[in-house]
Amino acid sequence: MGGTEHSQLPVIGKDISWNELAKQNKSGLLRATDFSQLATVEGDKVKAISPTMPYGILTVECLETKSSFTLLITHRLDFLHLWYAYDLCQNSKAQEIVLQNRAERFKSLSGRDDFPSLYSRVWGTQEMEVLVARFVATQQVERKWIRKLSGTILPSFVVLVCPKGYLERVALDDWKGLDGLEWGAMFEPLAQFKPQI
Repeated sequence: MGGTEHSQLPVIGKDISWNELAKQNKSGLLRATDFSQLATVEGDKVKAISPTMPYGILTVECLETKSSFTLLITHRLDFLHLWYAYDLCQNSKAQEIVLQNRAERFKSLSGRDDFPSLYSRVWGTQEMEVLVARFVATQQVERKWIRKLSGTILPSFVVLVCPKGYLERVALDDWKGLDGLEWGAMFEPLAQFKPQI
């Protein structure tokens, strides 16, 4: 994690607004390509190196525009969610547990034991990647009084862990050969970290 030169990329929220990006990005998803941690995690506690510095810097790419951007991670919950997601992507034992849980859930819903072969046929890989989407909820209204009450910037995005190739399938709406329960099992991210506000 870390190492990309972020300073030469447009910063979301500064050089380009989320709304501008949303007009060009129909899927609403951005692929995380680099995560520079400027804070540490101990248990569930995030320790910043400085109160004026972001917790981390994320480089993301937009499939539709074929452009990369920088995201400054300024909320501890966003940073923690990214930390969890990257930890999952780099931990083969945790990945096995996620896939086993998904297989058991698929069996309980369908009575079928073929989730591993279905997953292999659709994705052809065990590799996972991190995607982010802007977090928008009725509770997250851009009002000054909410910011004064909260005393800080609210969490900004949902972090997803998905199989490699997920973003391409979503962007192209390419789910050929799948229907019903199979479609649902393959369309759903493997893990999702979402702010609870």
